[in-house]
Amino acid sequence: MTLEFVGSKVASAEELISRGRGRPKMINEGTIIELVNQLPNKSASASELAAILGVSRTTVWRFLARLRNDGKISYDGEMGGGSATKWTTKTASEYLSNPERGQLPVEYDFDRIGAYVPNKSQLMPADVMSSLMKLGSSAQTHSAADVVARVRAKILVEMSWASSVLEGNKFSLGETIQLFENGDYDNKKKATDATMLLNHRDAISYVMDNIAGIKIDADTVCNVHAMLSAGLLSDSSLEGQYRSHGVIITGSVYHPLSDPNIIQRELGIMLSTAEEIRNPFEKSFFLLANLAYLQTFTDVNKRTARVTCNIPLMQSGLCPLSFFDFKREAYEEGIVHYYETGRSDRLAQAYLEGYDMSVSRYKDLLHHVGSSDDVTIRAEFRSIIYESVRNYVLDSSIDQLTDSIDKALASAGRLESTAPEKRTLLDPYVERIVEKLHEGQLALYGIKKDELKAFRMREENRSAHPLSP
Repeated sequence: MTLEFVGSKVASAEELISRGRGRPKMINEGTIIELVNQLPNKSASASELAAILGVSRTTVWRFLARLRNDGKISYDGEMGGGSATKWTTKTASEYLSNPERGQLPVEYDFDRIGAYVPNKSQLMPADVMSSLMKLGSSAQTHSAADVVARVRAKILVEMSWASSVLEGNKFSLGETIQLFENGDYDNKKKATDATMLLNHRDAISYVMDNIAGIKIDADTVCNVHAMLSAGLLSDSSLEGQYRSHGVIITGSVYHPLSDPNIIQRELGIMLSTAEEIRNPFEKSFFLLANLAYLQTFTDVNKRTARVTCNIPLMQSGLCPLSFFDFKREAYEEGIVHYYETGRSDRLAQAYLEGYDMSVSRYKDLLHHVGSSDDVTIRAEFRSIIYESVRNYVLDSSIDQLTDSIDKALASAGRLESTAPEKRTLLDPYVERIVEKLHEGQLALYGIKKDELKAFRMREENRSAHPLSP
């Protein structure tokens, strides 16, 4: 279908709507693009497009969604999906491919953060936020302790690897697992790639180990950066240190601040603003975009942003964003577009697609682990639990499981100091382990198959011949 709504002059939306009444309803994605390009400022709302084309707004929305996912159309501004949202073909891809773009540098915009009002302003487009809230509710636990305990092992490997891949790291996922398990890697691989991966593991561990009380402040950001950049910068003093010189952003005409005092001040404003944001997804996205934008450090800023942006998610019991299968091109387009224009729609779309992938990978894991009380008890009494189970199974002279727990606590010098409320959690936890103990767990508790078999026989005899009162 070829549009003939206008001649050599651009008509107003109102005129096009008038001309469009009664038009045929056969349209495609190309029709939408062609029409938007003919409108003033190359932008229009879904309602205007529907009226011009003589079709329903729902039909137009369907095409707009496809075009947006393909990066061919985007929001004109940050309205984010409401009825007044204007759509434009002036996308991140078009902007970045414009040969005139590189003629003038883009300086740091103090209003980008200064004008943001927590819980009133919204960097994340509304329709993307709606999708994120639905995804989040489908994979949410009760607490930060829950989510960390459930995804820890997997997120350490997968996020370390995925975030490093976004930086050009050449390790495969399998090689990363091997590196983490025994420190081995192919000698053909650069040592810097191995260091990058191990640094990610350290930084993510630091965040997860302290997730319940960690604050999103300058100390946290600097420590995360120091862990991520250790051994990768020209001078170790630059690790966790505010940048004191200018920096060139590869592939961008954006020129960040260079005065360390101003950088420090802006970081403080940004983080205090982030701390007031109640919605965990908005807070996460605000950190992802603006920690990268400020370029606080000499290098490793985006990595710092990716690790830090997970803090508000995990603190809310939400599935973290692992960046696994994150679309690198969309991410890079989105971040550079944000640097130079302040528009966040492309980056937001990449965030949504990445979070959708994370939820699909971690959803089952988040729904099939014990309670936060179990997680706490396991962490606090780890060695005592192992010893209690082992002693009870191996020592036929111990008739009561509580006696075995007492013995393990006494051996650790904790029998008298363990609070009664902790025992009310510890004892039934160990009891559940013993009841369900199977051959696949024997190495964990240092028990052999014949020892477990002998224990089961003793248990059967006790049941068959209980002590007389």
